Amino acid sequence: MRRPSIAVWCACAMGVLAIAPASAQETKLGADLRLEGQALASKCDDLAPKSLVDCATTLITDHPFHVAIGSLAPKNGFGFGLAFVAPQSKPNDDWRINWSADVVGTPSAAWRAGAYARIVNSRVPGIGVVGPDEGTSSGSALPRPYPTFALYAQTTSLPTVSFFGLGNETLAAARTSFALRESTIGGGVFWPIARTGFFNRLNPVALFDLNGRWVRVAGSTSGDSPSIDTRFTDLTAPGLSAQPATVQVSEGLRIAPAMGRLQLTYSGYLQQYVAPSDAALSFRRWTVDLGHEWLLWTTSRQSGVRDTNGPNECTTSVDRTIGEYGCPDATIVTTNRVGSVGFRVIASSSAVSSGSRVPFYFQRTLGGSDIDGQRLLASYDDYRFRGPRLLALQQTIEHVIWGPVGAFAAAEEGRVALIGDSLTTGTLRKSFGGGITLRVGGAPVATVGYAHGDEGHHFIMTVNSSLFGGSARPSLQ
Repeated sequence: MRRPSIAVWCACAMGVLAIAPASAQETKLGADLRLEGQALASKCDDLAPKSLVDCATTLITDHPFHVAIGSLAPKNGFGFGLAFVAPQSKPNDDWRINWSADVVGTPSAAWRAGAYARIVNSRVPGIGVVGPDEGTSSGSALPRPYPTFALYAQTTSLPTVSFFGLGNETLAAARTSFALRESTIGGGVFWPIARTGFFNRLNPVALFDLNGRWVRVAGSTSGDSPSIDTRFTDLTAPGLSAQPATVQVSEGLRIAPAMGRLQLTYSGYLQQYVAPSDAALSFRRWTVDLGHEWLLWTTSRQSGVRDTNGPNECTTSVDRTIGEYGCPDATIVTTNRVGSVGFRVIASSSAVSSGSRVPFYFQRTLGGSDIDGQRLLASYDDYRFRGPRLLALQQTIEHVIWGPVGAFAAAEEGRVALIGDSLTTGTLRKSFGGGITLRVGGAPVATVGYAHGDEGHHFIMTVNSSLFGGSARPSLQ
């Protein structure tokens, strides 16, 4: 007789947890536990390759509990943990409340824990009967995002983050390390605007964010480079000696018009970082991010984050009934040709009042991947160039090879600058590379790549820390 697998025992345990509520009146959580137990029992009781893939997909995406995986910040390893996705709450027909929580850790002692909520206004305008030529125009009938309020609380602890100094001319030999712990509590709003006429075609969304940040920085001896406090001081690394609590306010606008195969995603932000106890570390920053994606084939499909999802959720519908979660099929294998060409421009600049400085731990970086996992100038060391001003250009092409496996190539250019220095003149660092992508639910979520540039080469492997289709986590910078 075949021995039951560990996953089957887990499914049985979940079933036992659901027995008590089922014996009286089953709760939503009890029903979700029971159905997840049944799914694990049916998909994880066979060693056939397809069954193993189905089992892994269920373990990583199902609810209310699933395995949480993903890359933490570069040099801090790959994280494993547990996520909980609560049943959806519906106070009335117009509102949906979703929340989730997770905790992950890595062998290097890095960890992240957080809770995330989405409050969604799902009201749909009434349908009326009208005469000829009086209906809604095609431009006004485009799919629109729902008004969404976000709440979050997150703490991230990283024992190793590299620091080479500030500016575009730092030396690779100047690398040091520091440890960072950052807690962020706050919320945001995603609010669609201009629902009719020409502006509706732009699919505009107003963005607002308000949070408090508590940062702690210390010297690190866990890496292969000296501690930051052996080579730098508060003068050359502003904020090294003290890190005051900071209030961050952000206002922005995003437009995402689709013109045939061309998808544009333009966003702009104004951010204010206010340190009430130390005005010398308060500053302002603007950021413009212009994304262009050209789909190579009519069979290509676009997929991306959904504002109504938290980072642990992948459902494609705003409504979630018991047992119906609606994640994209992670195991789908298509013979369609799927690929795209992308061009992205990112520009960011900070400003300070007289006598103030931008804390180094809030300054953006180029090189490898940044602290949020965004890859820019992949051939350089992680966090290689850091500064209060940044300009980056990225050209990519990605195409499916077979099923979920794709290939990509990228060319990147960029530079950082100090306040008062020009962003558009001076040395542009360059990087060229390519590699393999793993697409889940239609979107690349894991990347293995190799890149070459002026300072040599760099091998990068990353896995998105949000569930495919989930929203991004609060930024650390």
